Amino acid sequence: MSTNVLGPALVTQAFLPFIMRGGEGDQRVVMNMSSGQGSLGILDKAWYKTACYSISKVGLNMLTRHQAHENPSVIFLAASPGWIKTDMGGEHAPGDVESASSNLLELLERVELKDSGTYVNNKGERYPW
Repeated sequence: MSTNVLGPALVTQAFLPFIMRGGEGDQRVVMNMSSGQGSLGILDKAWYKTACYSISKVGLNMLTRHQAHENPSVIFLAASPGWIKTDMGGEHAPGDVESASSNLLELLERVELKDSGTYVNNKGERYPW
């Protein structure tokens, strides 16, 4: 919970005054790194062996919703990079860091204020809560 909920909450709290300093018309976006494992809607399909991690990501998703509500001029997203080949994701993961990063950067370029508070994959498709 410290890493996946408290950390993002404190970092955002610290940086929000700087985010708000943007110029007129500047888009302000905070992207919280979530996971498909944070979806209650797909719980029956997978993730049953990683309860603590899943719970922390559900908490992060709720934090994102609260942040969006409390800061209506900032776009807050909970975004999953997908299953990526990393130490955590393992060698059998289909995605790579470069592609996931590129997809998330593209997502940052096209989000709009109406997307704030949503939970999406790295292509911008909404996940079930």
